[in-house]
Amino acid sequence: FEPDVGMFTTLVEAALKHGDLLAAERWFSQSINTGKLPGVITLNAMIEVAARSGGMDMVGRWYKKGIDAGIEPSMSTYNVLIDVASKRGDLAAAEI
Repeated sequence: FEPDVGMFTTLVEAALKHGDLLAAERWFSQSINTGKLPGVITLNAMIEVAARSGGMDMVGRWYKKGIDAGIEPSMSTYNVLIDVASKRGDLAAAEI
């Protein structure tokens, strides 16, 4: 049995809701590695949680991972990135 993209998305979102970033990262990465790309909404959620858990490096890493996997960023993705950068006082990063 292999999960489909919907199952991977549910697993990522459940892990994020429980504050388990490591599990969310594992499911997100596994979905990419099996060719079942999560949607941009899931990517945005990963970026938001990464912002709460780490710094801009972690946020940038997740953004790049999504781009490299072929997930097309949305206006919401850029809003999340700008919001995170501005809350951290990193105006240079907000000018992406």
